[in-house]
Amino acid sequence: EAPVDAWWHQEEGEVDDALLQEAEKRAAELLPDSGGTTWARACGAGSYGRPWEFVVGLVGKPSAGKSTFFNAATRPEQSDREAAMAPHPFTTIDPNVGPGWFAAPCPSARMGSEAAASVQSEHGAAPGGRRRLPLLVKDVAGLVPGAYLGRGRGNAFLNDLCEADSLVHVVDASGRSDREGVDQGAVSASASGDKSAPGTDPLDEVSWVRREIHLWIFCNIRAKWDSVRKRARMATTHLAREALADRLFTLFTGYRASRQLA
Repeated sequence: EAPVDAWWHQEEGEVDDALLQEAEKRAAELLPDSGGTTWARACGAGSYGRPWEFVVGLVGKPSAGKSTFFNAATRPEQSDREAAMAPHPFTTIDPNVGPGWFAAPCPSARMGSEAAASVQSEHGAAPGGRRRLPLLVKDVAGLVPGAYLGRGRGNAFLNDLCEADSLVHVVDASGRSDREGVDQGAVSASASGDKSAPGTDPLDEVSWVRREIHLWIFCNIRAKWDSVRKRARMATTHLAREALADRLFTLFTGYRASRQLA
């Protein structure tokens, strides 16, 4: 039997920060130093049997500029398709979704300059011998501290990120707004050197928003960990161990993690 104080038996708000930091450090060591085409392909669709569609989610606290970035990245042709922008928290409630573009190396470049010159990209060319490819940009509502516990409809907003293959964190570099996204009308303490100044430190903002996302995933997995342990006790054959591995991987597929990354 597992001890009563085992990590998967803790209350939803109980988290060992030392273990969380160690997990983040370990994850950073496992990630490649630079994104290559193989890594990007593995992070995309979980199956090669369907069209590949890359989704980028925009995250951050309220009023950080996510919707402004969304409009700049997608360039809607009609004003009614633009994301609403306003200098107050929670201008966005339902996610904004729109098409965007990114540049990727053209495979024909490996076949020589003559072959590369003869290839016509379906979506057009980009500088540096690259080609343009489509993606979807998803702008979700802002997160506040405690979002992973449901504060500020945090669970609903975090669930909107499940379709994203990668996340872009939009940060209020001016430090004018607090953690709730309320404009304090002054530069942050880090920018001014005055610890009594209102606003927030942008580096602190990066840290706590990332922590909210990590804890959201962690708590979701912790709630289902007993089912993994039960299968582990019964995994006495090769097939049973395969079933256990499948169950473990299933816990992460809802976050667009593909088995190639395991």
